[in-house]
Amino acid sequence: MASVNHINFVDDQNRVYCRSRKKVVVFDESHQKDFCSSCPMFRGSAQGEGVECEWEDVRDIPNPYMVKQPIIEKNHIVTAEAKANKK
Repeated sequence: MASVNHINFVDDQNRVYCRSRKKVVVFDESHQKDFCSSCPMFRGSAQGEGVECEWEDVRDIPNPYMVKQPIIEKNHIVTAEAKANKK
């Protein structure tokens, strides 16, 4: 697995996929304060349009990897990890 910088852009409902919590979350000040500020995966702001997080990803994806649809991203990760765990 490679360590990949995931650039998570907020969707139209201000949500991103949070790897630490393994779910789609509203990316607001509360989330940033309560989770991002102490998260070892946190790599900074996506220039005010979301958040950058770096973690080991089982998928063969580019680095950096841009995420614009958090629900689809969550589903892709769950599927890829289930396949990887079967090996």
